[in-house]
Amino acid sequence: MNNNNIVFTVKKLVSNFKRDFPLLFESDFKSHGRPKEYYLDELLGFVVYGVYNNRFSCRSLVDWINNK
Repeated sequence: MNNNNIVFTVKKLVSNFKRDFPLLFESDFKSHGRPKEYYLDELLGFVVYGVYNNRFSCRSLVDWINNK
């Protein structure tokens, strides 16, 4: 496996952030409301990867991900 890809770096960055700031990710485990389609760490990974690829708006990021 090639661990030099940016995706592995983003995943490591997000997992370290989640480990260091667990209070920011508490809402992933709430039992009320609609079920989430994505967990907060997944969304953070999308945003970090999008910024790395010069996608700064959510709409641009969604279009870019859907067309990949």
